[in-house]
This record gives sequence, structure tokens and C-alpha cells, in this order.
Amino acid sequence: MQSLILIRWPNEETGGHFRIPGCLVAPNTALALFDGHVEVHLVEATGSPGEYDLRYASNPLFYVGDDLPEIFYDLRHLTLAELAGKYTHSDFYSPRHPQL
Repeated sequence: MQSLILIRWPNEETGGHFRIPGCLVAPNTALALFDGHVEVHLVEATGSPGEYDLRYASNPLFYVGDDLPEIFYDLRHLTLAELAGKYTHSDFYSPRHPQL
């Protein structure tokens, strides 16, 4: 089931959508990458292949940065415990001290 998708997040200012990269992990659940963080998103399929509408976004879980190939590899191959060991929890991430 783990496929790469785009999640359409409404842009209230323009009426359009942001397109957020994600990894579909269940029919209506994706791990999304937003602003360098992993979030859990509940999504709904659209008429466009590989695009889903956002229904709910969790708080950020981990700060993962912006190396998309490595991040998507990790999301598809590491357990939650391994992700927690590799990446900083979002609550503890600071741009001034990225390694804390």
C-alpha cells in the first residue's frame, strides 16, 4: 500500500490548494512531509491519480529535514521505534539547535 502521493491542503487565501508530498500507508491515512516535519494525515482520494484531499492533519511528529529520497525510504522501511531513534521529535526541534 505504501505509495507516494500528493495531499491537497486548502489555501484559504487564494482558494486553491497547497500540494504536500506524502506516503500513503492505509487507504485513508498518509504520512505527510510539511515544513520539514512528518505528520499523520487522514485523506480522501480525488479524481486525480495520486492526489488526495486532506481531511485531518495531526501535530508534527518528527523533524526530518528536506532530503525527500532518504525520508521516503525511511518512512517505507523503518519501524516507528527506528524513526524515533533517528529523527528529533518535533516538540524538541529548534532551528538554532537542530541536533538536540
